[in-house]
Amino acid sequence: MKEHIKTILLILLSAALIVLIWQTWAYEPAILQALPGEWGRTETPRETEDGDGAYAELSDAVLPAQLAQLRDGTRTGALWDSAEVSRAMPVLSRALGLALGSASAPQETTAQAWQRALERDSVYLRYTEAVPLDALGVWNSSYDTALDAQARRLTLCVEDGKLRLFYEDISGNLFVCDTAAPAQLPELGLAVPCTFAFERGGAFTKPEPLQLLPEPIPVFSPLSAGPHGDIQEAARDLLRALGIDPDTPYKHEEPDGVTYVDYLRQCRVMADGYIYYNDPAPSDRPLPVRTQPPLPGQIEAARELVAALSPALGDAEWELRGLEREGAGTVLRFGVHVGGCPVLGPGGAYALLKITGGGLEEAFFYLRAYHRRDEMSELIPAEQALAAIPEGERGFTLTAAYLDHGDEELLAQWAR
Repeated sequence: MKEHIKTILLILLSAALIVLIWQTWAYEPAILQALPGEWGRTETPRETEDGDGAYAELSDAVLPAQLAQLRDGTRTGALWDSAEVSRAMPVLSRALGLALGSASAPQETTAQAWQRALERDSVYLRYTEAVPLDALGVWNSSYDTALDAQARRLTLCVEDGKLRLFYEDISGNLFVCDTAAPAQLPELGLAVPCTFAFERGGAFTKPEPLQLLPEPIPVFSPLSAGPHGDIQEAARDLLRALGIDPDTPYKHEEPDGVTYVDYLRQCRVMADGYIYYNDPAPSDRPLPVRTQPPLPGQIEAARELVAALSPALGDAEWELRGLEREGAGTVLRFGVHVGGCPVLGPGGAYALLKITGGGLEEAFFYLRAYHRRDEMSELIPAEQALAAIPEGERGFTLTAAYLDHGDEELLAQWAR
């Protein structure tokens, strides 16, 4: 009998010990991170099929257009390379989230102070358009940030034993914040050598000092571009993603396209590649429920929607270029890039979505197919392109891009 009691007591004590150890780990994440193997994972679990789990990853919803790192005196980077940036950003996500989540009140700073920060161990991010810092703060994690701003450029640098955050807001003002994050940056493994304009001296001292220029000058392949051969067939996946049956009898054939009707909703698919969508009651058809906070969740839902057109884009890929809050809604602007470079067309947007009350209210798409050709063409040297900029002009970024004027061929050149 006594032996049975001892056995029961040992079992109870063992169970209590396991609970105490678990509680210690639960409240001391640093212990978990120090352990080998899966215990030390800092990633947030992906969404499960039944909707459980913490914040799902935001994939490339908030990926920068340009990424550079100075480490051990060598600067490397990725420019308009979605695969390279997608691989490197998860490595940076924890440091970026901790810095945004622990940032002190921002103080105005100067371009010269930012330049000095870039000459230390640092990571530089540049976005095509300003993005909300709260969206960046929850990227790949659940870090909250009190920084109520939208930023075009950010830099994390190790300075005076601290990890400091520099950013440029939507008005072009520069700010710096101290953070409580560890004073270290991960190795991103970028391979392409890069420099900033201000580091090259001479004529490069006058343009905006945070331009990132590739070395060597890239070579681009011309592309043939044009509307899809059968716009109605190409738009079928998009219509399904919008919840509209492409074979519905409620559609009107018109000389320049087809209008699909679903109760009060309408989607016009034009023969010239333009697609217009309108929903007067978007709250009746909300976007899919997600575990992310509202704004990042909307970004991901919008990306999945425009991705329905990806098979019809040829060699091009969708890219989030602009994000704005408009009253109670959010406006997202998407562009495309081909061969690692953006395609710039009239208005700069190939997809524009307005989300109000959690649902999609209006949308615009411009469907163009891009196909690579065998011939090669070179850009003029970056030095020559910068020399053409009027003396004393500031506040621009020189970007290698394809220009789409609606013709069958695109031009590859430097653009501002």
